[in-house]
Amino acid sequence: MTTLPTWPDLGPAAENVFATTTAWPTQDNAGMAELSKHMIDELKVPALPSYAAVGYSILQVLQQSVTGANTLDQEQLRAYIGENTFDTAVGQLRYQPDGTVDPGGLLLQFQQGANAVVWPAAEATGPARPFHP
Repeated sequence: MTTLPTWPDLGPAAENVFATTTAWPTQDNAGMAELSKHMIDELKVPALPSYAAVGYSILQVLQQSVTGANTLDQEQLRAYIGENTFDTAVGQLRYQPDGTVDPGGLLLQFQQGANAVVWPAAEATGPARPFHP
């Protein structure tokens, strides 16, 4: 929720609130830099919304599946999706037999007017702060 365009309007009440997201512009995921640039420069959003990376990743999976399977046949595409790993804006995706993806995500904290990635440590752009200072 801290990626919503109106979140900063909450002022001090917005500070140090935690939220989750699937990906962040600081990551070197396939297409992330281009997606972030488009959303911020062209669509004028102050921060990359979580739904943008998820939606774009779905399209990346479809594109890679059509190219890899060399067909538009839905059954063949479903089989291809179930058997392959995809490079996407949210990282590498692989579908489990039940159709879900392996869980993944980032923990954000809104700090001094902007979001910081605070977990996992390998992706962190800053340390977590106490929720109530």
